[in-house]
Amino acid sequence: MDIAKSARGWLRPDYSSTPTANRDSEGALASLPAGDTTQLFYFSAFRDGGGAYVGTHPDLSGRFRLTITGGATINFSAAGTNVTQINSNTWEFDCNFIGDKWLTFTPTSYPIKVSIVRTTDVAAHAAGGIFRQPFLDSLPSGGCFRFMDWMGTNNSTVATLSDYPVEASQRWRRVPLSVMTNLCNTKSADMWLNIPHMADDALVTNWATYLRDNLNPARKIRIELSNEIWNTGLFSQGAYFKGQAEAVWGVPDGYGGGGFWLDYAGKRFAQIMAIFNSVFAGQTNRLIGVIAGFAAVPDLSRRILDATAWNTYEPGSYVPPHTMAKENANADYIGWSGATTQGNTEKAAKHIRHA
Repeated sequence: MDIAKSARGWLRPDYSSTPTANRDSEGALASLPAGDTTQLFYFSAFRDGGGAYVGTHPDLSGRFRLTITGGATINFSAAGTNVTQINSNTWEFDCNFIGDKWLTFTPTSYPIKVSIVRTTDVAAHAAGGIFRQPFLDSLPSGGCFRFMDWMGTNNSTVATLSDYPVEASQRWRRVPLSVMTNLCNTKSADMWLNIPHMADDALVTNWATYLRDNLNPARKIRIELSNEIWNTGLFSQGAYFKGQAEAVWGVPDGYGGGGFWLDYAGKRFAQIMAIFNSVFAGQTNRLIGVIAGFAAVPDLSRRILDATAWNTYEPGSYVPPHTMAKENANADYIGWSGATTQGNTEKAAKHIRHA
């Protein structure tokens, strides 16, 4: 509901990002950068897959309520029309979402945190609602939601809890765990979690504990380490495990030996699953460990599942990763080219059902 959560966020007058030093731990504006008298809050118009503006879409254009903490004089000229001030920290305005949109703030007190909610959603948002009803209605109930993109999994820089946004954060560059949990509970869906490849044990333990205590106990959780670890051509996660194999095991080339980086990824997957199993003691039947592979090269999955180099270099801690995995999810993808038309999508679904 709050479009500020998916906004580009705070920018300087020259459109460069407001420095981290001028924002608090939740991303609210805490001070002005030296030399600035204003800051922009940029909530750019949405674009379709081809990059074109879709501002005439009826689900985007409308009347919105802006609420802020702190104090500021706000210029709406680049944001919308028919501005009405409700009180010292609340305004309403019309926005057609054609072209880029931003608010210009001249701060008077800090921190300044922004919320922008459609006026028809104000009551539901105040009651704790997160998702608009049209979005919820567009999703099926049941099944499993894989949150790889929502979590910004590929090339992730997340290593500790402080690197990942929470619900109170000004901007959700990645979707908070509590929000994904809320969606699964609302739609009675299982969760597919992609653990960031650099995540430390504290993050994994925290997430496992949160899910144990907050996800509907009837729902299962698929746990995958990152995404496409084998795909070293596109993503940084493979290179990360290459570096780990070289640093920890002392191998001269993490890509050598048949795939040391995959063995190390298998080690980390097993460690993550061990944490989840410990947190979910007595209810590990809710957990599904997932190893992701590449259908055209099955040996990639085997390296992760066996992690033989782990047994060679650290035999005292070795646990065969395949004992922690229940599923092997292999890439082929539907929807990138030939399957994008409705007819081809239906044909693909038919083949899957009868496979």
